[in-house]
Amino acid sequence: MELLQPYGKYILISLSAIAGITILIWILVVAIVMRNTKGIPLVINDFLKLILENKIDLAYNSTTDNFHSRISKPQFRKLIKDKKFKQYQRTSLGIPKMETGDSATIDTTLILKSGREIPLRFNVVRQNKEWKINLLEIS
Repeated sequence: MELLQPYGKYILISLSAIAGITILIWILVVAIVMRNTKGIPLVINDFLKLILENKIDLAYNSTTDNFHSRISKPQFRKLIKDKKFKQYQRTSLGIPKMETGDSATIDTTLILKSGREIPLRFNVVRQNKEWKINLLEIS
């Protein structure tokens, strides 16, 4: 114990520096993720708001070409009708998971006026500096 006593101050300073650097790196990573995913919740809420306002064509046109190749406009209309998307009251958004620099996935729960919850997964991509819905999965 007496052997470590003269070095105690240096050990404490080293541990404090390691903790400080770890916290700084964590803050930096959080800031980068927040900057890269900025706008995703707004795109999803705008998409659902267009559906609620019965602007189905605008909602469909706000998606990517990949979305259009997977779901035709009539299929999209049927999906909205079958799942009662027009009765949504609010959404509960998860944390976006970045897949690549221009692609992210976000788990969302659509809560209807009846209280029923519909779990959704959105894949969004950045095109021309704005996010667009690329894929919609319903659990």
